[in-house]
Amino acid sequence: MHTSDRLSQDDFTYRLSGPDGYEKKCFANLFPDYHPLDRTGIISPCLEDGILHAPSIILGLTTAFYDHLRALSDDFFNYPQHFAFIGGCHEKVNTGSGPMVLERDQIGEAWGCLDVWPGTNWIIHPARSENMLDQIYRYQINRVFWPASLRPDNVQEKLPPLVDRFLRNRLKSVWYYNPDDADVEILLSDTASHFVQESIDRLPPSIALDINASPGEPAGLVENRFRMVDPGEFLDDMGSCFNSY
Repeated sequence: MHTSDRLSQDDFTYRLSGPDGYEKKCFANLFPDYHPLDRTGIISPCLEDGILHAPSIILGLTTAFYDHLRALSDDFFNYPQHFAFIGGCHEKVNTGSGPMVLERDQIGEAWGCLDVWPGTNWIIHPARSENMLDQIYRYQINRVFWPASLRPDNVQEKLPPLVDRFLRNRLKSVWYYNPDDADVEILLSDTASHFVQESIDRLPPSIALDINASPGEPAGLVENRFRMVDPGEFLDDMGSCFNSY
C-alpha cells in the first residue's frame, strides 16, 4: 500500500476541455459512478508505456480507493483492483528498446510503485488490439485506459460476438491515453510527482527512455493527457476485432 496514507485528491488537478479552454474539475466530475470495487485495466503495449503516459490517472483512482477505506477505518490492508496488461510473448516483454527477458520483479517493480499490486495483476500478453480486448473480457474489467496509438491492424484471430456484447454492458468508462486530440489533462502535486518519478526510476535500466522533461520536472508528466470516449464508440473503433453477430 505504497500510497495509502500519503496522497489525497488535493494532490491532483483535473482539467477538462471546454468551450473556453481547460476548466478545473473534481474527481467526481470525471468518475461520477466510481466504486471501490471497480476493475481497472491499463493497456501497456511496452512495459513502460502506462507508467510514462498514464500514471496520474492510476494514482488518482488509487487515491479514491484509499479515501474510501480511510473513511471506514484507520486499520486496513487492501489494494485496488488495478491490472497492468503488458505487451509480450514467448517469455519476453516488450519495451521501447525491444523485447527483453525479465524477471518477475523487474517487470512489476515500477508498477508496484503505483500500487498496481500484487504480481497477479501484471499480465503479459501479445500487444494486439484483439488480444488485449480478450484480456479485458476475461478479467472482467470495467474501466479501461488504452493507448491512443494501439489500433486494430491485420486482426489475426477475431473474437466471438458475445465478447463485444459483454463489454458493451460491462464497461463504465474508456480513456485513450497520450492522444493527439486530448480533452483531459491531470496535473500532479510535488508529492504525487515523487511517486511517478520513483516508478520511472524502478524501470529496468536497460530500457532507453525517450522523455522530454524540464529541469527539475519528473519525467513523463508532460505526457499525461487523455481523451474520454464512450465505451460504445470505443468498441465501434475496435469493430474489426470481433466476428459479426
